[in-house]
Amino acid sequence: MKSLLGGFALAVAFIANGAPDVVAGCPTDLILDVPAIGVTCASWAPDGSFVAVGFVDGRVRLFNAETGDQIGSDFVGHEDRVVAIAISTDGSLMVTAGAMDNTARLWQIPSGTVSQTFLHSGAVWTVDISAAGTLVVVGGYGTQNSGNCCTVWSVLAGVPVTPVAAQNEVNSARFVCDGAWILTTSSDQTAALTEVATGSTFAVFVGHSAPVNDAAMSPDCSLVATAGHDAVKVWDVETLQCVSTLDGGGANSVAFSPDGNYLAAGGMDGTPKLWHVGSWCRVHTYFGAHLPGGPIYDAALSPDGALLLTAGGADRTARIWTTECRLDGDLNSDGQVALPDLAGLLANFGQPTACPTDGDLDGDGQVGLPDLAGLLASFGCSCPL
Repeated sequence: MKSLLGGFALAVAFIANGAPDVVAGCPTDLILDVPAIGVTCASWAPDGSFVAVGFVDGRVRLFNAETGDQIGSDFVGHEDRVVAIAISTDGSLMVTAGAMDNTARLWQIPSGTVSQTFLHSGAVWTVDISAAGTLVVVGGYGTQNSGNCCTVWSVLAGVPVTPVAAQNEVNSARFVCDGAWILTTSSDQTAALTEVATGSTFAVFVGHSAPVNDAAMSPDCSLVATAGHDAVKVWDVETLQCVSTLDGGGANSVAFSPDGNYLAAGGMDGTPKLWHVGSWCRVHTYFGAHLPGGPIYDAALSPDGALLLTAGGADRTARIWTTECRLDGDLNSDGQVALPDLAGLLANFGQPTACPTDGDLDGDGQVGLPDLAGLLASFGCSCPL
């Protein structure tokens, strides 16, 4: 289960409605912003034209991804917070997870009509809908010793068709590899791959030392990335071996870009992060993206990979950012982190400043040891990756 505290935001048009101020003279990736009203999750439409945002009071709202305008009326029906959202490939259906109301709901877009209500055996933490729009997977708590933590349902009939041989509590579940498999994560510190047709688990990824909150599969189905309370890890699907433990601590969510070149994570430290796949250089940390003091619940890349949708932080908002290569520590913007950048940071060390270009990478108003550590983590990396 993702740690829940809130949030959504998208840019400049809504600054007056409560979005954090952008420091004058400093570059920003923020391009759209929505007011903070207790957001708990956010998701892209498959065509990138709109985003869906879930709230702590059980509502879901759709926003135009370009303008930030609300689309239609709120989707109302859940009796607890909405903690996960998935949208069908054609954008006509949306499935939502209602946490402690023990239901997942299938909605028609844009009317907001509920087509199906899927009753689960316990709290619902995760949902997904197959590419064909014919199946829904629902996961969360199961009844004691029942093993019914995760189930595949028929969209048309509204009945369960396949119980997934899942762990003791399913925190995330996604259809992957053209819908042939389901990728799940659990509080038992593992992730697993299960065949949709049979419900049989054929691969388990073991190596986290804390609950695993989310997982994603690369487009070529060769890698699995997992977001745990302890760390973000990347695994080889064939060998089941961990190929990289990424710097940056634990995370609530992970997502590959559609081209497989980048990996995004929503950090438990309140910062979204972006890595290059293969070199595992951290391309960018969105310091100051959300107010500190709360984790990021969702970090999802747009279908074209050009934008990053984030939700969470102490400001309880969600936001959309550009994903252009901007390495942490590239103070002179020459596309690499090298000695001139280190010299620039050291020249300002201990000084008050409000700009990343002066070396204040974490946005705390001064150049200090955390900024130096951030630069050194990217030292030697360059764009394009």
